[in-house]
Amino acid sequence: MKLLSGIPLLWLVCGMTGAPAATWRVQPGQSLQAALDAAAAGDTIEIARGHYTGNFTVARPLVLRGIARPTLSGALRGDTLRIAAPGVVVEGLIVRDSGDSLKEQNAGINIAPGAHRAVVRHCELTYNLFGLWIEKADEVRVEANTITGKRDYNSAQRGNGVQLYNTRGARILNNHISFVRDALYVDVSHHAVFRGNRLHHSRYGTHYMNSYHNLWVDNDSYRNRGGLALMEVRDQVVRNNRTWANADHGIMLRTLQDSVIEGNVVAHNQRGFFIYDVEYAQLRGNLVLGNAIGVHLSAGSTRNLVQGNDFIGNREPVRYVGARDEAWGGRNASERGQGNYWSNYLGWDRDADGVGDIPYRANDVVDRLSWRYPGVALLLGSPALQALRLAGRQFPVIRRPGWSMNIRACIRRAPTGGNGMSRPTPAADPAMDAIVLSNVSKHFGALRAVDDVSLGVGQGELLGLIGHNGAGKSTLFRMMLGLLPPTHGSLRVAGAEVGSRAFRAARRGIGYLPEHLVLHDNLSGLETLRFFARLKGVKAEACAPMLDQVGLSAAAARPVREYSKGMRQRLGFAQALLGAPRVLFLDEPTNGLDPAAIRDCYAMLNALRASGVTIVITSHILAELQQRIDRFAILCAGRLRAAGSLEALRARAGLPLTLLLRVEAGARDEALRRLRALPALEIDGAPPGALTVRCAPAAKMAVLAALQPLAGRLLDLQIHEPSLEDLFLGMKA
Repeated sequence: MKLLSGIPLLWLVCGMTGAPAATWRVQPGQSLQAALDAAAAGDTIEIARGHYTGNFTVARPLVLRGIARPTLSGALRGDTLRIAAPGVVVEGLIVRDSGDSLKEQNAGINIAPGAHRAVVRHCELTYNLFGLWIEKADEVRVEANTITGKRDYNSAQRGNGVQLYNTRGARILNNHISFVRDALYVDVSHHAVFRGNRLHHSRYGTHYMNSYHNLWVDNDSYRNRGGLALMEVRDQVVRNNRTWANADHGIMLRTLQDSVIEGNVVAHNQRGFFIYDVEYAQLRGNLVLGNAIGVHLSAGSTRNLVQGNDFIGNREPVRYVGARDEAWGGRNASERGQGNYWSNYLGWDRDADGVGDIPYRANDVVDRLSWRYPGVALLLGSPALQALRLAGRQFPVIRRPGWSMNIRACIRRAPTGGNGMSRPTPAADPAMDAIVLSNVSKHFGALRAVDDVSLGVGQGELLGLIGHNGAGKSTLFRMMLGLLPPTHGSLRVAGAEVGSRAFRAARRGIGYLPEHLVLHDNLSGLETLRFFARLKGVKAEACAPMLDQVGLSAAAARPVREYSKGMRQRLGFAQALLGAPRVLFLDEPTNGLDPAAIRDCYAMLNALRASGVTIVITSHILAELQQRIDRFAILCAGRLRAAGSLEALRARAGLPLTLLLRVEAGARDEALRRLRALPALEIDGAPPGALTVRCAPAAKMAVLAALQPLAGRLLDLQIHEPSLEDLFLGMKA
């Protein structure tokens, strides 16, 4: 036992020759800073589980290792942990409660200038202003950490998750960062690798400035204001990332040169790509899917190679602001590459070479009208607008600068021969199932959006189709509706083969509510429903009762522009129910509804199910689905990972039960003794005054039997089975 400043610390010598490396073990109540000051270079400090308050500094190369995740708290002052020496390793700690001074740049962990080769891994950094501040320190490694900012502060008051300034060779790997200002902020930092990070609920997922020769690969950036922002940079490689559900852009490229942007999925953002002043870049093999604007191009972005990209289902495929035409793609390799695929291309392919015979042209007079007046989208297929588009091509006086793009593989053909057919899933009985999917795949270039899915949905069944954004749910919906042909496999819906002549008639018995339904703001609710009724061949007399059924009869005469988000969703639900469909596809049907309206929605779905209607529903609110759905199908990266009832999924996953116990203070030790006598239990003393026990479902009765003698001193017992969210996240992992 070694005494240091009157505080006992256990000191073990590791190694018999040369300068010994020591392991210091610090227990709660002992001084961590005293150990940091006493330890020699190369020593290891093991910190036992507990709470340590202070502003700690590591001034020599040490290893700080947490045992059972101890907590270091800065007590809301300064930096919680400052690394001021090279070669420091920090692992397995909870580091929290830094100060909140933006001027002083308070951080959970501050890696100071000269602290080269620092490693921070498997730590949890929470309620800090900056998670990690890294300045003038090279070859730093930040790996497998969870970083959460001060969630109760507004965005401008927060710091960044990881801030890199004037560094070289950093490795930022597999971190989970949320509720900060910018998840990753990179300034004047070169030759770095950012891989496998999850970035969400921040201003920008990543914010690059003045940084060169960096690699950004396999990251997820979602539900931020902006996904990935690269500004004033060059020599970047941005590959195989996913940016989705961001309020503004998925990927912003601003003043960028000599870079490669390839293989990314950019989905369901306000703008997929925002490209401003970009030169000598290669954009290839990206999937740009379901954005309000697919590409917003501005400020003389020229001399770029853009090819092999898929632009699918974007409300406005291209918005171009410029004074001259810009061309992407070409009919052969000598003409600026292989071309791109555009889902709204209306040309033809007479020689069957996979290339459209006429160029795809965006930004014409009709496109400009639709920007200024979104209601024009309802008429995009009308003869009037087609005539206007033709006139714009013939008479340059009404034509504005736009894009001329030859498209390769814009004519998508269904596969011929037997390659696309395979045996049906044993669970699917075509005689009884309303929906039968047999080995269904959909590929967009190298991306397998849906990969070999086989599934049957019975008549009168309510199926929940769940998965992360980009899992393939919307693509599967579009194939089941006949809007998108499969690459392989077959689909039967409502008794007809999708794509066959019989399916054209069967489709009248199918209802569909998309996640984003375009409605004309100047039409009333009743006029809107009558418009959809005419499209479906349903009598206009059915519209008023349908509005009453969804609770909109009092607002039938009001223009849609006065409708709330929830009212618009009800109107979309009403159009899906027109014509008494026997199969319903509902994409996020409760989006925007209040709790009472959600309850009414599911009551209506239960009534439809009881009448034999087959319903497939998607939602990201898994707790809402958990007790309301017959069966679930879980998609991940295009593949069907599992299908079954909640009970069946629980049995398959084998996740533990959680028992939360509250016992009298005097009975706590006895309860712990009895529980520890049982095998394979995980026991946690949090929250204070309680015990949390995790066990296999089969061990539940043994746990209860062990606690039975303490029944009179047991204050509360709660048993939590794995939720649908637990199952989904476990299968996704």
